[in-house]
Amino acid sequence: MLFADNQRIGQLVTAELSFNKLRAMLISLYLERYGDDDDCKTLRSFMRRAAAIEEKRNQFTHSVWGAGGDANTITRIKTTAKEKHGIRFQHESVSCGDLSSFVKEIKGLASEI
Repeated sequence: MLFADNQRIGQLVTAELSFNKLRAMLISLYLERYGDDDDCKTLRSFMRRAAAIEEKRNQFTHSVWGAGGDANTITRIKTTAKEKHGIRFQHESVSCGDLSSFVKEIKGLASEI
């Protein structure tokens, strides 16, 4: 870990950072300590995948959920209100398989890291 020498300082510095800022700081610290080597390319790849997972996680977390069309689905409802278009509702059917795939994606990245 890049903060191994003083874990408490690392926790203090990172406690209030968003996941996006944590990813940027991790790459910056890696570059500072080790340079732009092959492992950095791997780290960047992991961070791109983590960013995609975070985006999907935010969609799931910041939506309203309702009953689906059948027993194996739920409906994700995203509400937006923009100056140009006013209020809009987006509906997406999400299956148990979709949620399972998302969990597998998270676990897969975690196991690779």
